[in-house]
Amino acid sequence: GLWVEYFYRDMDVGTAKPDAAARQRVPHHVIDVLPPHQDCTAQWFQAVARAAVADVRRRGAVPLLVGGSGLYWRAVVDPLEFPPTDAAVRRALEARYRDHPPAAHAALARADPAAAERIDPGNLRRSVRALEVVALTGGPFSAWRTAWDTHESVFDHLSVVGLHTDPGELAGHIAARAAAMVDAGLLAEARALATRPHGLSGTARQAIGYAEALAALAGRRPYQGLVEAIAART
Repeated sequence: GLWVEYFYRDMDVGTAKPDAAARQRVPHHVIDVLPPHQDCTAQWFQAVARAAVADVRRRGAVPLLVGGSGLYWRAVVDPLEFPPTDAAVRRALEARYRDHPPAAHAALARADPAAAERIDPGNLRRSVRALEVVALTGGPFSAWRTAWDTHESVFDHLSVVGLHTDPGELAGHIAARAAAMVDAGLLAEARALATRPHGLSGTARQAIGYAEALAALAGRRPYQGLVEAIAART
């Protein structure tokens, strides 16, 4: 699976991971492999997922990359390199902008306008990552985009299948899923994870559903409208 949320153990209510029966019928990979307090990067996923793909192919089977994030899809199939990381710098940026994602985007717009144009102002994780690279390299994050503009698979044989759903029907499914997450105990799960000794990583905190639940628990947003907020960000 290519959803970041799938990587984390104990993040279950808000992720719709395949259940035990489904995973017994069809082997799944890179699910429940990280503790929630550990940050996840596309560079880490690239190495782990490519190793899983190689293992499946060695056994004579066909690996399927399913879902979710375009970033993680391209990390696996394209010949991408990633700029340096520093957890301390990233944590400091997250702490500075956690309650004000647009402020992080505004800082990025001043430092690297080209990068800011490609990032949604509400996407704190991506804004922080770009600011981290600017801080570490002294150069623009956008300079690393050369490979992103070229779609060349590292695999000899790659087939891509996309699903098209009527927008209205899709919106209905998303709203129903968001409501089901809240009804199933998303708030309780988010509270339990956030109050662990190590807490949640910045990546886990920004996961769709969990970010909104944590904001409600902290009093930064009303409980009313939680379902709609989750659906709007999905």
